[in-house]
Amino acid sequence: MLRMSPCLAPFRIRNAEQAVPARDKKRGRVFKHQLMLWIVALLLLLPLIGNAAQVVIVPSDNAVAYGEAEAALREKLTAYTSETLAPANLDRIAAGGDAKLIIAIGTKALQAALGSNNKIPVLAVLVTRKSFRQLTSAAAGSRQVSAVYIDQPLSRQLNLVRLVVPGKQRVGVLFSTESESELAELKRTTLAQKLTLVPEGVNAGDELPAALAKLLSASDVILAIPDPSIFNSGTIQNILFSAYRARKPLVSFSPYYVRAGAVAAVYSTPKQLAHQAAEMARHWFSSGVLAQPQYAHDFSVATNPTAARSLDLIIGDEKTIEDKLSSRNEGP
Repeated sequence: MLRMSPCLAPFRIRNAEQAVPARDKKRGRVFKHQLMLWIVALLLLLPLIGNAAQVVIVPSDNAVAYGEAEAALREKLTAYTSETLAPANLDRIAAGGDAKLIIAIGTKALQAALGSNNKIPVLAVLVTRKSFRQLTSAAAGSRQVSAVYIDQPLSRQLNLVRLVVPGKQRVGVLFSTESESELAELKRTTLAQKLTLVPEGVNAGDELPAALAKLLSASDVILAIPDPSIFNSGTIQNILFSAYRARKPLVSFSPYYVRAGAVAAVYSTPKQLAHQAAEMARHWFSSGVLAQPQYAHDFSVATNPTAARSLDLIIGDEKTIEDKLSSRNEGP
């Protein structure tokens, strides 16, 4: 067996120590180069997000209601691939990809979808009829657009009034410039149901107490309509307290207001709205045509028996009222 000369051993070791770092440096350079190539490839693929999805779901933000609607959509659209995008990322959907339908949840998402640089049909959910009409009338383009409205048809709201406060004819409504456009239809609907509409305008927040006092003295029941400049978290307690002192029941559009003291409300849950939107989406995939914008078919009723009793009202249970509302013929 050959032995290394003691005089050569230090020389051999020093060259080995120098050679190993050199090989490691080369391998490191190759690895870094390959890593950079992978990063560049991923960055190039980012604009194609949504290409593999047939349905692109766009929540306006991370609000609980939007999350519930998204979950309900996925529950009913398992036959189609789907992807969730933030409103700001809609332009990442490349033309010619697999995306066939955008479902916008909320007004912000609808606005972003209509402003995106593609012509993919848009189905909106959890938007009011007024917001939908305003945004679609202002948006240019030839894409198909439809919606399931979050607000209830006026006929359904007035039917609820007749069920919970039978015999009351004068229906008081507060309105502002935001809801003034609804008055003509509200007048037609109240007339068709043999009720009398008592409208009272509110032009500024400081006019609300005086307008409410005037309305309460001229009405039998107050119908709250979705007008955030009038009905909001900062005003609802005072409105309800004033109505209670005047012994006038308030019928609302929100279950939260019922918990606060309104006698009843009719509304649709995010799940109910999303299931209807999913049905419209399936129809789109089978026919290539989006159904017309529509109110929710399914709805829920909330009642406050304690508030009703304090006003000497006896109202039925929620399920009974829902069934009676469902059986009544409703217009738009």
